[in-house]
Amino acid sequence: MRTSNSDVLSFHLGRWQLTANNLWGNPSILLIAGGQAPSVEWLAQISPLFQEIWCADSGIEICKKAQIIPHRLIGDSDSSSLEGRAWAEENGVRIETYPVDKDYTDLQLTLKRIGETYPDAKVVITGCWGGRLDHTWSNIYSALWAQEWNVHVVSLCDHKEALFLLNGPDKATFHFELPYPNIVSLFALDEKAEGVFIRGTHWELQNVLLKITHPYAISNRLKKDYLQVDVDKGRLAVYLYWAE
Repeated sequence: MRTSNSDVLSFHLGRWQLTANNLWGNPSILLIAGGQAPSVEWLAQISPLFQEIWCADSGIEICKKAQIIPHRLIGDSDSSSLEGRAWAEENGVRIETYPVDKDYTDLQLTLKRIGETYPDAKVVITGCWGGRLDHTWSNIYSALWAQEWNVHVVSLCDHKEALFLLNGPDKATFHFELPYPNIVSLFALDEKAEGVFIRGTHWELQNVLLKITHPYAISNRLKKDYLQVDVDKGRLAVYLYWAE
């Protein structure tokens, strides 16, 4: 990962390289949640790129399987196993345990603690897909909520899916290695996202308005090895999907 100047983020993660405006510094924390596990190979490849690794509850099971020791484990222990927590203790992981009856999800607690420990931290979240729709929906909007806790979530991703969060005025350029993503989709995350452009795809958009209630800009595909997305106002999600 590298930063070319103070207001441009540029980093390489797995199959893609991202360059984006309005972000300073590279992602420094990898947050492993307890959803669908990323592949062990992918996780082993990307984990050395981060200064610290934090787990949200059963994310410790993903770390244990990959033999990647996190710095912290946050949660209520309702979904992590006794074996997983024992492994964390044996390896000196700092553990913070909270009541099961609480106001925040384990992911939200972890994001809050990251913001309290490292204000303005840049975070990538994995282990965030699969399973129940309400969990996935909550994970995406918790990543936006994290801005109120002085945390900037750059991406929610694993070896097959990646979601990037842009906050207008913002732009991002992606460069891809083979295999290229099969699907490229855009979603407004506020009521509307204005001045949206997308280039490098089969269906390009120029200065359009995307509404959260009109999600038509999906299932696009690349026609080149790069992708450019701009948004003038509002929050926009860029979703990439790699088929098996």
